Amino acid sequence: MRISEPEVKKRQGAHRAVTCVSFLVIFVCLNLLLNFLFEPFLGSGAEMWKYFRAKDSLDLVYVGSSQCISALKPDAVDAVLGTRSYNMGSNMQSFHNSCLAVKAAAEEKGVKRVVFVVDYEMLGSDRYENFRAEASFEKAYESGLSPFLRLTAACGFLTDPAFFGKPGSVSYFFPWVYDRDMSIRSNVREKLAGRVLDESGHRDAEGFYPSDEIMVPDDFYISPAQAKEWDATAAQIIDLSLSDSNRADLVKLASYCRKEGIELTAISVPYPNWLRIYSLDTYKKAQQELTDLFAEYGFSYYDFNTVDSSYYTAALTGYKDNGHMNTAGAEAFSRMLAAFLKEAETEDMSGLFVPLG
Repeated sequence: MRISEPEVKKRQGAHRAVTCVSFLVIFVCLNLLLNFLFEPFLGSGAEMWKYFRAKDSLDLVYVGSSQCISALKPDAVDAVLGTRSYNMGSNMQSFHNSCLAVKAAAEEKGVKRVVFVVDYEMLGSDRYENFRAEASFEKAYESGLSPFLRLTAACGFLTDPAFFGKPGSVSYFFPWVYDRDMSIRSNVREKLAGRVLDESGHRDAEGFYPSDEIMVPDDFYISPAQAKEWDATAAQIIDLSLSDSNRADLVKLASYCRKEGIELTAISVPYPNWLRIYSLDTYKKAQQELTDLFAEYGFSYYDFNTVDSSYYTAALTGYKDNGHMNTAGAEAFSRMLAAFLKEAETEDMSGLFVPLG
């Protein structure tokens, strides 16, 4: 029996449709499988938002990059200030996401006080180049929202000028690409158990990231007195600059805090090799730019790399590497910072900081 041409075309169309649907189903299932295998059961960002949303109320939050996670220990600060605080830091947290965290803290917990850790590495950082950190933060943030708010937030993220129309942004739909744990066996075991089985490498309930590691110090570090000579002879040195987009995000953060009556204190956490990697002149310029920017909105910026050594000196044994404190270092720094903030309520503390030469 001869099949008419229209019938042939109809069958071919149906076959193509079945093929497309089958491919789509296989593609989705494969993505789900890869997410199950590689996406962490409870990654650092997911932990931060989970424990944050479990809090009834908070007075104070800390926001910023991994320096924030490892340097600010909420219970040590709270013991001095009598506050209820939480560490909302995250790896490579952009200034944009610090602002998002502050808004969430204000709207969800009624927070009226913020300590913002300014990591100089983030001054010129491009959000698209750090897409893994950006997408991980966004996905974790969305996980605690209602379906409607989650969809709204996702649409906002995908249409953000920093990502919209750029090829890499497609990976947002494939979490295993940007948020993955290569320890597949332990990850799967935790997912099947529905709980964390190995507490090492996880935050505590206050958002702090503990560590007992003690770094092996470098052969030498640069003092401000040695910085100019070092800059002239170093094989590699980084010139700092605050990008326009990052400056705009800092302005948004400062203006939001002023508008909402939130007390914002911006700080930089001390670390041993700051003058070994950054040129003195551009560091001074960035430091002044940050001071002026926050002052314009009535807030203070304190760079604890330049605090008088008679007031505070960080021991090298208090670091797990050149950029991050361990638990002992965080305990000491947090106690000092709490006392500093308490004194700053009635005193001008700017005289404690030594101008760079």
